[in-house]
Amino acid sequence: MDKQNYGTAAIFMHWLTVLFIVAVFPLALWMSDLEKGPEKAQVLVWHQSVGFMILALVVLRLVWRGVYGAPQLALSSLLDKLAAVVQIALYGLMVLVPVVGWMTLSAGGHPVTFFGWFSLPDLFSRNHSLHETLGDVHQFLAYTFLALITLHILGALKHYFLLHDEVMARMMPWLKVRK
Repeated sequence: MDKQNYGTAAIFMHWLTVLFIVAVFPLALWMSDLEKGPEKAQVLVWHQSVGFMILALVVLRLVWRGVYGAPQLALSSLLDKLAAVVQIALYGLMVLVPVVGWMTLSAGGHPVTFFGWFSLPDLFSRNHSLHETLGDVHQFLAYTFLALITLHILGALKHYFLLHDEVMARMMPWLKVRK
């Protein structure tokens, strides 16, 4: 990676994270429409497993970024500073949403497994009130995350279609910079 562009590994991890995020939200919506039973339990396992893949991947991304760095940004305008804050918040929410989901499941007395292959430890003993509260927090954080993803995408599109600069091409090197 040079000082202006992301390397192949960082780009791959970014798009893999996008793929997992695109999967986890429909699973949550599908799960919320189901009655209690085996189908809902299976969708919950898929949802929590993809959520933990997001968590593991973001930890790897943060370690990678700490070791190899990221392109330097000129934070000259207020919008540039907002974009930096959004990016930090996105990373924070990629950690918080799955962790709060894990806490929610633990407080609800639900087993937390990774595709049924192994179980994660409970973070709390069963507590219905805490389960309900954490569930609300998890949902609020998830929708906040969606709002920030929307801002992130809109910012990238602004750079590509209005500013005609290379910002979007740093994460999509196959994209031609518009002049």
